[in-house]
Amino acid sequence: MNAPAPVRRPHHRARLLPAAAALAAASVLYGLTGCAAGAAPAQQPPASSSSSPGPPVAASPGPLSPPVAVDVGYKSAVENRVADSLHLTAAQVRAELRATPGSGLENLAKPLGLAEDQLARIILSGLDDVASAAGHSGRWTAGQAQAEKMYWATQSDAALDTGVSSWFVNG
Repeated sequence: MNAPAPVRRPHHRARLLPAAAALAAASVLYGLTGCAAGAAPAQQPPASSSSSPGPPVAASPGPLSPPVAVDVGYKSAVENRVADSLHLTAAQVRAELRATPGSGLENLAKPLGLAEDQLARIILSGLDDVASAAGHSGRWTAGQAQAEKMYWATQSDAALDTGVSSWFVNG
């Protein structure tokens, strides 16, 4: 009597290979950020004070330290994208925020019916778009653009609002 042939199942490690490869590629890409000539060294985002799973977020809004130094051109491009999304000009946003010390972009977004998370998506989109453009133009390396995007994605909604609002106010 012949015994049935054993069923061959893929080894469980074979399923992990694509995820491991993606993680390794991301690690290499992130690690190369500080290798470009004249590039600011990559910094880790502020650690979260909570022990919840997921990406770290800033414990409280404060000075932001992205891995690539934020220059006037970068700030200006982000300001223009964010202001445009609020159907305002950067000059209008700047004037509104300076007229009410201590206010932030959320104060401008509320009358438009935008919740804090919607405003954060607008800000993050502007930051990502400008980082991508800097990477595509050759102003930054692809690694720098990716590191910048990863940094901003780890910030809390409040930190994004506070940080970018300060760009408008302080020029």
